[in-house]
Amino acid sequence: MFASHAAVALAGAEHESNLRVGMGTRDLIGQAKGILMERHRLTAEQAFGVLATVSQELNRKLLDVARELTDTGAVPAGNRRRD
Repeated sequence: MFASHAAVALAGAEHESNLRVGMGTRDLIGQAKGILMERHRLTAEQAFGVLATVSQELNRKLLDVARELTDTGAVPAGNRRRD
């Protein structure tokens, strides 16, 4: 009986941890969107599109692109082609 209660408690703690990570991720992406919106006068949807496009072009996770933008203030460029 003790083992089943411990398993339920552990599952609950793991779920809470995952929620906290998700909220942090959402906040970071929101900050990056806000930077783009303010600097380039974009809508929230357009700013997310920029992040998603850069993520795809650089083959990097969107979260990593957002983190770099919030850390440096610049959109990661990598080796993107500029035609």
